[in-house]
Amino acid sequence: LPRLRLSATGTVQAVARVALTLPVLELRAGGPHSALLRLPALTLAATARTAYDPAATSTGYVINLATRAVTQWTPCPFSTLVAAHGALYGLFNGTLYRIEGDQDAGAPIAATLRLAPQAFGSFYRRRLDEVWLYGRIVDGVALTLIPDEEQEWKYQTDGDAQTAMGSHRVGLGKGVTFHTVGLTLRNRNGGRFDVAGLKFEVEALSRRSK
Repeated sequence: LPRLRLSATGTVQAVARVALTLPVLELRAGGPHSALLRLPALTLAATARTAYDPAATSTGYVINLATRAVTQWTPCPFSTLVAAHGALYGLFNGTLYRIEGDQDAGAPIAATLRLAPQAFGSFYRRRLDEVWLYGRIVDGVALTLIPDEEQEWKYQTDGDAQTAMGSHRVGLGKGVTFHTVGLTLRNRNGGRFDVAGLKFEVEALSRRSK
């Protein structure tokens, strides 16, 4: 029989399976007595898989049901995350991994903490004079205030060689005025920071709501 050749084109997302039926083949022989041999149709089955690349699109979310806080992790190669005995574990392809270390494949880990806008009980115009952080901030953090979700004011704290939990003041100069104010904390150069509490020194400027 002549060589058979099949060409196919497709787009694979995760796993693709295909079954193809080829046309019926006929074999003819000449001579005084001709013969016709008809072969059954052939069916070709194939399975294609793509290599899993967690860095492509995967994003993991962890939601604290008590506080409704959301943590985002990109890329997140694990299908399940669980904390047990003071450690974090992830499940990937049936294998359980312990997640630890202070680097991501040799690169510093960037961490961001974002607080929702705060009105402090009312929408009166106020001024924020300083912010206090209670926690362990060895390498310092970058603090960004977002008054009324319109602009950003950026500050940095110095590192603290003390590894114990303590209070850290962030001076804001002449202060930042707002009706609502959001806040973002970012680590510096992949440094670790633990924040257990925040305190805002707020002064009311007007009783006129926005």
